Amino acid sequence: MLDIYDKSSDKCKESANKECKLYNYHKTKCIILHQVLYFQEVVIILNTLFENKKHPTEMSFSYYFTKSKNKDLKNEINKIRDEYRTFYLNKFRNKLISHKQTDSAGDPIAGFLNLVKRVYIEKVYSIIEKLKISYR
Repeated sequence: MLDIYDKSSDKCKESANKECKLYNYHKTKCIILHQVLYFQEVVIILNTLFENKKHPTEMSFSYYFTKSKNKDLKNEINKIRDEYRTFYLNKFRNKLISHKQTDSAGDPIAGFLNLVKRVYIEKVYSIIEKLKISYR
């Protein structure tokens, strides 16, 4: 989706008012909204999967490991969970997505009209790829 947005953005580079013109296209608004919503959903799901309680209450890896004896997989998931936290995606979820804390979130309209930075999408993608590899 970001590639489609980038191509549209490149077409408007000649204009001094690039952002305003680009945001006026229905296709652009749709791309941005979908990108933001997909990213938010993935972060929420990862947060649930990485719940780390002694007595898990959600369908999470912790819940799975209360029933499983696979120590190697548990160690691998714990490493990936640490990476998730190192990227601060859990704080992103807690402060900006799920709870929308006013001291962190800023303008609510800006949260839906601006693309999520590619670096955060790449971090989420990296975590998902590691999870896929762990379960093979």
